[in-house]
Parts: sequence; C-alpha cells; structure tokens
Amino acid sequence: MISNDFTEENKDILKSVEQNYSNHCNISFINMTDIYNEQKTSTKSKYYRLSIHDKLPNIDKIIYLDGDTMVFEDLTELINLDMKEYFILGFLDNLYWALREYSIKNAIVLNSGVLLMNLKSLRINNITDKFISFMRSQNNSVAQEDQTVINYVLQKNISTLPPKYGMWAFSNNFEAYNHNEVQNKKYRYNKNEYLKAYKNPAILHYTGSKPFRDKDAIFYSLWWDYAKKTKYYKDIIKYSNNTK
Repeated sequence: MISNDFTEENKDILKSVEQNYSNHCNISFINMTDIYNEQKTSTKSKYYRLSIHDKLPNIDKIIYLDGDTMVFEDLTELINLDMKEYFILGFLDNLYWALREYSIKNAIVLNSGVLLMNLKSLRINNITDKFISFMRSQNNSVAQEDQTVINYVLQKNISTLPPKYGMWAFSNNFEAYNHNEVQNKKYRYNKNEYLKAYKNPAILHYTGSKPFRDKDAIFYSLWWDYAKKTKYYKDIIKYSNNTK
C-alpha cells in the first residue's frame, strides 16, 4: 500500500524480492493516494489498513502484517482459521486507556500490527463509512490512531488470535506473563498456551525493542541475517547507526 511519493527505485527494490523467489512470491502495489488526508495524528499511511477491504474487492480474507514482524512458520493454519461472526482477529494489546477516552470500558483491545481480516464482512457491512464517521466525530484526531478506530468501531465484531500469532517481542518471561495477566479475565490467554507461544512464536511483532536499535532485542542476530539479504541493508545499517 503506497502513496504517490513512493519512488520507482523503491518499487524496483521490492520487486527484486519477487524475482529472487519467483515460485513463492508476488508483489503488487496498491495506490492509496488521497486516503485519510484529513487525519491529524501520525502519518496517514498508518490508516491504510482501514481500507484494505475496499482496495481488494475480489479477496475475502487476508493476513495483515506490519513491517516490524518476523514469521517463523507456515501460515496456512492461520489463514484457514474459522472467524465465525467476527470481522477481525488479532493479538491482545494492553493500552486500555485508548478506548476509555471514548467511554468504552472492559472491552477487548487488539493490537493492529497482526490481523486476520474478513474483508467480505467488512465490505458487506460498509465498515469504511463507519470508520470515517467515527474519525470525523473526533475531529480526525484519534488516540492510538487506526488501532483505536478498529477497536472502537468493531468492538462487537473482533476477537483474539491464538497467541503464537502476533506475539510481542518481550524481553523476558516475566514481561510476557505480565502482559497477559493485566488483560480482562474474560479475554486473556490460557497461561500455558501463552507462555508456549512466547517461546515458539509463529509471528513475532517488535512492538518495543527493535533489532536495528537495540542489541538486546530477541532474535537480534536472526533479524540481521535476513536484513543482509535485502537491497536495503546499507540503508538499514546507516539508519541503525543514527538511532543508537
């Protein structure tokens, strides 16, 4: 999902991944120009995921991943999960205050970085209009940006993924355990399943420490091994040196 200022050079670099893995990879660019230009918090690209269902009219279900994720397993099982009546499934977030500002208490709060999305249901229920209506009611200034939009508007239509999908890159077992324990008892993960997922995640989400900034980030060496395989490696090194 790109804006008009996304350069041809960047397109070529990303397309080179497709060339290297021609039997397993296809990259398409979706122009998101003029979408969410009214937003006053963060960059408008953070809101792009709110319109995926409209931009992919012939696709009914997708896995959405932020750029700061690592995938360790085949995701066939994830895409085949039964979503039942839910529009979106995700990993639990702990930022309750973002919804409390809008008078919503004790609701499930998902992190928007890893999502299983039922695009067909989102289209049928005209969710884009509801997203935009909510944002405009808040003068286009929403705490936690797109994440709050999803959790507020879809509060009756969202639920959790198994914890191995979207596990945060916690620094230790205690930090991981505490994240789960502060959740509403109605929604928190099974303790054993959760800690097992922390030790062997299928998808890891770097919500805190990032490998390009912090040598203590988990899977630090593995992340850099993959970075070396990209044509962005020199740029990543340069950025890393400037952020330390």
